[in-house]
This record gives sequence, C-alpha cells and structure tokens, in this order.
Amino acid sequence: MTVRQPAPCMLTAKGAHSSRTSGRLIHCGLTACALRTGLKNGNARSWPAVALAILLAVPCLPVFGGDSASDRETLRGLKAIKVVVEGSTPDLEHQGLTRQQLQSDIEEQLRKAGINVDRNANEFLGLEIISGRLKEGPVNVVNVMTVAFNLGVYQVVTLNRDEEIESVAETWSTQGMQSSSPKMSARISRDTVGKLVDQFIKAYVEVNPK
Repeated sequence: MTVRQPAPCMLTAKGAHSSRTSGRLIHCGLTACALRTGLKNGNARSWPAVALAILLAVPCLPVFGGDSASDRETLRGLKAIKVVVEGSTPDLEHQGLTRQQLQSDIEEQLRKAGINVDRNANEFLGLEIISGRLKEGPVNVVNVMTVAFNLGVYQVVTLNRDEEIESVAETWSTQGMQSSSPKMSARISRDTVGKLVDQFIKAYVEVNPK
C-alpha cells in the first residue's frame, strides 16, 4: 500500500472508518464503565462488574496502536493537514463543549507546533467522539459519563499491486478515553484530546524534523 498525498480526497472521516472505530470505542467505553463501577463500590456485589470489565477488555486491548515506527513513516512529507471532528456529542454539548470548540483547540495546538493547518488540504486529522451515560441504575454509575476518542490521520492510498486503485485509509492513529462526573467531563475531555494531539505532533515532528 502506498500513500499518495497529492490525490484528491473526496471522503470524510465518517466515510473512511467510522463504523469500525465507533464499534471498538463503544466497547472500550463499556469496559471503563464496568471497571469504574466495580472498583468504586469495593464490596462483594461489585466484583462481578470488575470481572465483566476484564472480559470486555480482552478483545479491546489490541485496538490501541497505530503509532508504530511504520505508522509514523506515513506522515513523512505531509505539508499541510486539515482538522475534522465527528461524532454525536449531545452529552458534551450539554456541558458546553462543542465539536467546533474542539476543532479550534486542535487547530491552534497544531499551529503552535509549527504544523501547517489548511482547511482545503486533502489529508486530514480526524477526531471521532463517542460519549455515553446510563439514564438509570446505581448512583455511582448514573453519575459517571464515559467519553472515548479516536484521533487518526486519513490519506489517499493506492495498492502496490495496482496503483490505479485508490482509497482513503487511516494511516496513523491513537485512542483515549475518560470517565468523570458530567460537570467535569468538558474540561477533562479537552485535556484528553490535547494529550492525543500532542502524540500526533510528536509523531509528525519525528519524521519531519525542521
């Protein structure tokens, strides 16, 4: 597979890999919720929740990756990038954090790091968000909001066996997740996204030294 940066990109982050990414992030979100519930209660009845978290985590663990040396190489020569934020975030918006705010945060962070942000660029840094909160149940569960994030770079690629076949693929990625009270979710979510963007900046600078 060859990355072709000059080719026009007609797909969005949603069109590229949202269903696959969304499914794995939902899975990880359920894991965090179950684990947090069990550990916070700290009694015999709560430990089934811990067991559930462990079972859920088994297929979830291989998800975290996409920042290997070979993944970082796909960022080499990337001259400009745009930012796309997608995902249903009614819970976060209720707390005052919008997708537009997150996009502005990311763009500002990239510019401060010396990375060219161009909203007309073909390649994009996509942030997908999934948030969830139980409507009823034990108090310590209902009062917890879990938010999962996937930050990925999407580029046009071609197949080595046939360079006429093109597609859009996630060539680099990292994930993050946070659980907190709803009132704290907006601030902690911004901090979590900031750390993910720092990971991207580190990967980008490593293969594009000034």
